Amino acid sequence: MTKYQKIIPTANQIIKKYNLCDNCLGRLFSKKLHLSSNKLLGKKLKKNLDLPQKCYICKNLFDHLNNYLKLMHDASSGYSYSSFSVGAMIKPSIIDRDDYIRSKYKLKGIDSIKTDITKELGKSFSKKI
Repeated sequence: MTKYQKIIPTANQIIKKYNLCDNCLGRLFSKKLHLSSNKLLGKKLKKNLDLPQKCYICKNLFDHLNNYLKLMHDASSGYSYSSFSVGAMIKPSIIDRDDYIRSKYKLKGIDSIKTDITKELGKSFSKKI
């Protein structure tokens, strides 16, 4: 049984009970599979299900990262730098829902949603500078 096949039962349990965006679903399993794209894994796990509701964990925050990226770019224009670090303040309710899912399904060693958001913003920001 492949690593991917091992995560399918847990992923299906989560999908049946909670609507998760591709990013949040993929993040729960990508480290176990040593993958770098949470979104692609989430899309594959959902098998083209059309779930129109908001993501239970992030409330579709990942769909709006470009807005935050623009704010970052605007705030940093006019400055010269050779490196940068991205931080974020995430609503406690989002972090609580993320922690709840990870503990309920005993998913260990997974990046938190805050880590994933700052990582995605950092990658996107570095491409734009």
